[in-house]
Amino acid sequence: MHTPAANEVQIQINWSSYTELVSFVILYYDYFLTFRGEVEYFWKRPSRSLAAILFYLIRYLPLFGNVPILVVRFWSDQNDTSCQAKEYYNQYFLAIVQLIISVLFVIRVNALYGYNKKLLALLIFAVSAMVINGAVQWVLSKDTIGVDVTNAKAVGIDVNCLQSYTTSQGNHFVYMWTGIVAVDFLVFGLTLYKTIPLQRLGTCTGSDLWLVIMRDGALYFGIITFVNCANILVFAIAKDFMKSVLVMFANVIASVMMTRLMLNLRATSQETQSSLPTLSETMAISFAMRSTSTMT
Repeated sequence: MHTPAANEVQIQINWSSYTELVSFVILYYDYFLTFRGEVEYFWKRPSRSLAAILFYLIRYLPLFGNVPILVVRFWSDQNDTSCQAKEYYNQYFLAIVQLIISVLFVIRVNALYGYNKKLLALLIFAVSAMVINGAVQWVLSKDTIGVDVTNAKAVGIDVNCLQSYTTSQGNHFVYMWTGIVAVDFLVFGLTLYKTIPLQRLGTCTGSDLWLVIMRDGALYFGIITFVNCANILVFAIAKDFMKSVLVMFANVIASVMMTRLMLNLRATSQETQSSLPTLSETMAISFAMRSTSTMT
């Protein structure tokens, strides 16, 4: 069993704490920044459509679901039982958020491609494989031995409920997040494939192309993919408490990006006139408020 030095543990705990605090600041700051858009594009247009339900889930589940994690994380005098419960809650919570994001991926790309059944089957297969791989890797990671923090506790360093991982555990999480990134790359590639031909055909250039990239989701999918790749890299090369330093950050960024995408889609659907090209515009509007006459 690996026993890191006390000062090494303290540095890792500090980095983890700072990263989690930054994640919370981003999450809540973005919420208040986009709250007016939520009222305008969702509250004033009540809908029971799947898109609206998923928006509220990805909007408010991270907002409130992360509160217990923050409280327990910085609450001292935790025993092993409460820390184990917090760890299970954290992992189940992250899994649920990632699953919702993946469902939004599927709906968005399926809309861009005109609800192609073969593509839908491919996306569902990819997400299903991601879920199965994640479950298998999570189970396998529980069979390995954790990190000994005796040296840190001996000099009064309180690790609270911060989770540390061995190299073996880190490898399992690398495989788990690789499955997530594989879906990210698939979605990102399919979205770019729809967007790039606009420039080749000369239907939009410059700022118009940038607006289309934002509307169709390529920008948001790209950011999510980049952050998840960074998370994999950290799991692969970091040590002990540092291995999971980007997990919450990656989850927050993904939820924020998907929220902004859906707000932009609703904003697009309300525009009466636009200079943007028509490619995927119908799909964008359909995703935002698909068949309101039949879904509401």
